[in-house]
Amino acid sequence: MSPKRSPGRPTLLEDEDLVRRRNDLVRLLSVCWADIVWQLRAWQLRRTSTREEFRMALKPLSGRGEDHLISHFVRPTSTTTTSKEVRATRKAYETAAKHIPDAHKRYQDVVQLHSQIKAAMMEANPEELKVLQADLAKYETKLRFASADLEGTRTQERILNARLEAQEASFAQAELAKIILENRCARHPLKMANAMAGLPFLSARVSYGRCSKLKCSGWPRSEFLIVKFIESTWNRRQRYPHLSIVELFDQEIKRLRRTVRREELPEAIAVPTDQKRVENYLRSHLAANRRYLRLAIERSLEKTEIAEKRMPFVIASNFSAILEEPRTPLTLALSEGERLDK
Repeated sequence: MSPKRSPGRPTLLEDEDLVRRRNDLVRLLSVCWADIVWQLRAWQLRRTSTREEFRMALKPLSGRGEDHLISHFVRPTSTTTTSKEVRATRKAYETAAKHIPDAHKRYQDVVQLHSQIKAAMMEANPEELKVLQADLAKYETKLRFASADLEGTRTQERILNARLEAQEASFAQAELAKIILENRCARHPLKMANAMAGLPFLSARVSYGRCSKLKCSGWPRSEFLIVKFIESTWNRRQRYPHLSIVELFDQEIKRLRRTVRREELPEAIAVPTDQKRVENYLRSHLAANRRYLRLAIERSLEKTEIAEKRMPFVIASNFSAILEEPRTPLTLALSEGERLDK
């Protein structure tokens, strides 16, 4: 006896698929958080922004080797659709795609018989040739029909695929925009990834609800913690007017705990299981790269046209970019000289 199905529409994504997609999105969003969070917040506050502005806010996620995760969210589309229409188009596309192998096999079978008859005609006597010529004409007609059928099936599949991509992009963007406007996830990579992971197969609400119950082993990501530290430090600058911005960051880095409980670190950072407290990665990373953080601060402050509330994200973005620059013996020596943990 087959197992009893639960009521409702069949689930298109199992928890294992959702976790994998969500975790990949958490990593991507955390790496790019400094580049997208300000644009997302600005878009959220305006509320009159266009879909194009929403896509542009997410554009920094592209080109990082994970385009399959975010293609629906950045694809230009003017289509408006519903989940019901997306499911109908997806079903039609899957049906058309299944017909292509059958149409191709029918075409190949006719091609093979047609070729066999042409080869036989080379050896046939006059009486046999008359019979084969009649068969050849028949198979040439079949060949034209089989070729037209194959091409028609492929054309239908391409049309439906283009329609499905446009509808899925429209649905995914509308759903994500709606849940961001509800103040659910615009300020947190994990929450945003929870909403994005199931799209466009699930609604953002369903994806968010299901993913929120599934543990994310790599959270919190160090890239996100750095952005949060830079933002919180920047927001303290009014308390210490006697300090320069660089001096303020030096002070706040030194105030960070040197060690943390092992369970406070993401599982992605391997630490000995027998140690209760381990080195605080955030402090050690910022202290070791103090020179690059200083350069990021100075480079950012040169841009006087940038709004104050946006500045911490510009600093974080510049810090990340400087860390990716190639190192030379000179830059390594200078960086070593500016470490805060010597």
